[in-house]
Amino acid sequence: MQDEGHTMKGLATIQRWKTETKQKYRHTMEPLAAVQKDGKTVVTVRLTGEFPGSPIELQFVFGLEGDRISSLEILP
Repeated sequence: MQDEGHTMKGLATIQRWKTETKQKYRHTMEPLAAVQKDGKTVVTVRLTGEFPGSPIELQFVFGLEGDRISSLEILP
């Protein structure tokens, strides 16, 4: 998984990132659109929270293998 220039691997690491991010920014996400692009699923969300520039729109780019997420990249 990639976010803010960092790559995270493994379920425990990603769960820790999710918990720490939620505590730090107290954010909510609203899905706006989902499309298939270049073999990946791209979900556009509106992210609102306690951070400069809130709200913003981000793209979550999911790579899937079967019914599991194999990669996630979060883009501005």
